[in-house]
Amino acid sequence: MNTAAAPVSQGTSAQADCGAARKYVSGFRRRQGERTRAAIVQAALSMIAAGTFRPDALAIGAQAGCHPSAVMRHFGALHLLYRVIAREHESAVLEAMGLKPADDPRAAALQRDLVWMVMTGQRRAS
Repeated sequence: MNTAAAPVSQGTSAQADCGAARKYVSGFRRRQGERTRAAIVQAALSMIAAGTFRPDALAIGAQAGCHPSAVMRHFGALHLLYRVIAREHESAVLEAMGLKPADDPRAAALQRDLVWMVMTGQRRAS
């Protein structure tokens, strides 16, 4: 049995992934996907700033100018979008709650935990 990877032409972005070839995605489609993903995150952040901390996919899609299924397509599930926001946009969530980021490392850790709980409804895993 030959386990060598099959040759891939230079014109595609196909790669071997556990024996299955990945589908070619043009640069235009990739950039369009990145813009849609950013619009979804920005829409969710603007709704959070307005006081809705866990908006639904329908509202996010309407605000972002895309179909609600795009939220699922880009993030897998709504709770995964909330996790991305909790991890990558902590200061925006704190600001929406009326708090400013703490300088003290212990207080900052508590604020990170608070943002995680507000956005996901769960405690952080230890």
